[in-house]
Amino acid sequence: MRKLRLRRVLIAAAATAGMTLGATLAPVAALAAPTGAGIVAIAQRELNDTYRNHEVGTNCSYYGGEMFGWPACGGRPGWGGGTSSYAWCAAFAKYVWREGGVTSAMSQIDGFARSFRTYGQNNGTWHSRSGGYGPKPGDAVVFDWNHDGVIQHVGIVKSLSDGNLYTIEGNTSDRVAKHRYSNFTANSSIVGFTTPVGITTPQPEPEPEPEPWIEDVTGDGFHDMVGVKADGSMLLYANNIVRDDGTPYSAARTVGSGWQNFTKIIPADATGDGFRDLLGVKADGTMWLYSNNFIRDGGDPYTDVRQIGSGWQNFTRIIPTDA
Repeated sequence: MRKLRLRRVLIAAAATAGMTLGATLAPVAALAAPTGAGIVAIAQRELNDTYRNHEVGTNCSYYGGEMFGWPACGGRPGWGGGTSSYAWCAAFAKYVWREGGVTSAMSQIDGFARSFRTYGQNNGTWHSRSGGYGPKPGDAVVFDWNHDGVIQHVGIVKSLSDGNLYTIEGNTSDRVAKHRYSNFTANSSIVGFTTPVGITTPQPEPEPEPEPWIEDVTGDGFHDMVGVKADGSMLLYANNIVRDDGTPYSAARTVGSGWQNFTKIIPADATGDGFRDLLGVKADGTMWLYSNNFIRDGGDPYTDVRQIGSGWQNFTRIIPTDA
């Protein structure tokens, strides 16, 4: 099972000297004006870089050392941080902007996530979530998990599709990770978006297809679990670690029965809508699709069922290609 997503908050006691060093580092020269697609390509590159797409120890990151000169840590050249005071989501986002060619007013961004909102407000590129703005690739998105007016996290917008916001963020579960926020306009944890100064706007491109996201039953971007008991009842253990005060899987509800009749149960996004479906194989080899769109179904997943095949008793293992 994949690791739960945890957001580490940059503590106000972070070393001031480490923050101010960011203004003295020369940005990488840009060959052309930055574009949203170029910024997203950098974020994707870092997501795929297995050497530096995660922290070492506690908040020791490549990005903290590169962008702000934080104290050396982890025994890796150039890496910085190393304590709970050095959460690195802002370091990652600033690095991605810099590598994507953003140069204007970059000294206004420090190691705090809130500086991305200040940057936008200072330069006229800030957009509140409630203002009807459609976030663009390459924007920074800032979050207030505690709903107390304090910005605690920042990520990079990858795309927007059917109201679903896709991002790439640093320092989530101690690594660079992609996320999806369904119906983002109603997500009160999202405060707003900042567009980097100097970004060019190419001709509109077709809206991207939704990305597969099969580990999420309820569509809120967090990993959920389902369990089947001996009597065939199926229970959904939903998870939103922010809403649940850091205690995921603490409540369950029954979402089905009769599952003792299946010899195999395979999770997969068979319908391609971004929600985890279930495929059940009975002893007679028939395969049944229990589709799930938690939002469309009004919070009742796996109530729509139909037979989609037979002869599956001949297989000892069934492996979904999107697992």
